[in-house]
Amino acid sequence: MPSILQLQDLYNEALVRELIEKTKNCALVWTHEGGTTFKTTQTKTDLVGDIATTVTWAFFITKTQITNLTYQYSLDAKKDDLPVLCVESGALPNTNRESQVKELYDIVELITLDLDKKLKEVINFVQAIEGCRET
Repeated sequence: MPSILQLQDLYNEALVRELIEKTKNCALVWTHEGGTTFKTTQTKTDLVGDIATTVTWAFFITKTQITNLTYQYSLDAKKDDLPVLCVESGALPNTNRESQVKELYDIVELITLDLDKKLKEVINFVQAIEGCRET
């Protein structure tokens, strides 16, 4: 039977995977906050009796350079500007599973910065260059 800490790892990973799917399906729109940080927010209003309560969730994904060749990726969740959780890339602390935070970052960066469009533009340009044997 898994321990409570192992379950926490599984829940954190379920959150990351759900954010990946919502991002791929355009349910979440991320904005570039500058540098290597991206943010998405969702606001939900519930009506309890005659009182409307609004909750805003914000998710931040950040890439931090550790050494020349290594990076750390972190996902932070805030509810009404108060920190709720942080999930980092690498091995999850209580299980042998690898976190998918890096994958989420890569997807968000690709979509938000239109990197695929820019890469295709460069490829098309290079493919159009004629060499001396191609004329």
